[in-house]
Formats: sequence, structure tokens, C-alpha cells
Amino acid sequence: MIVDKLKQDQLQARKDRDAVLAPFLTTVYAEVITIGKNDGNRETTDQETIAVLKKYIKRAEEMKTILADSGLMIGKEIAAANFEIKVIKRYLPKQLSEAELTAVIAQIIEAREFSTMKDMGKVMQALKAMYDGTYDGATASDVVRRLL
Repeated sequence: MIVDKLKQDQLQARKDRDAVLAPFLTTVYAEVITIGKNDGNRETTDQETIAVLKKYIKRAEEMKTILADSGLMIGKEIAAANFEIKVIKRYLPKQLSEAELTAVIAQIIEAREFSTMKDMGKVMQALKAMYDGTYDGATASDVVRRLL
């Protein structure tokens, strides 16, 4: 499970006295395990962990955009956001490229004979059932719109 790898790496970073990585992984790990604890004291699933990790990436990307748009190219903050993204990506499953995603969606559309935009939800549902956590939702939506 992803949460186990996250815990291992967090503990190792603390043992190594890594002043940057240890607190970051501790924060991420705490947020991940809180989900399961708040829902009946169970283990957090990989899908829930992936959702938290993607949220961290989205926040870091937004921070980079805000800094760039403000004209305040503060190198330290941008470097911190890039560091967070790099660390988090280690725990995410391999993401489908746009070409791979397009091929998968085309197969779904063909196999189930979807043909109109009314079928978009059904295509997305089938995609999620087979490849959840391995693609960018916005990109998938764009591809489905293009193919239907």
C-alpha cells in the first residue's frame, strides 16, 4: 500500500535527520492516515491516499502559478513547490500519457458503442473503473469530448 511506503520513507527521513523532507512527509502522512481514522478507525485506501497526494501537487502547482503571475519570482518558494511535487510524484502510480489515455478511451468508446456527448459520463465511469488514479481527469474529459 502507498501509505505504508509513505510511512517507511517518513521514518527514514526522520532517522536521517533530513530537516526538509522529514517534516513534509510527516505532514502528508498525517493527513493521509487521518482519513481512515475519521472513518471508523480503518486503514486509508490507496485511492484515498492518491487523492490526498494529487491535492498536494495541485496546491504546489497553484502556488507556482500565483508566484509567477504576481511577478514575484521568489526562487525559494518556487523551489519548495517543485520539491514537493517531485517528492509526491514518487508515491503516485505511473500516469498514462495523453496518447495512452486517448487509446484507452477510444477502446472504451468502441467496445461499448458510445457515440454522443450524452455518453460522456458513462465513458468516464468506465475509465475510472479500469484506470482510477492513473490519469489526469481534466485531460481525460478533453479527450472524451474530442472523441465523442
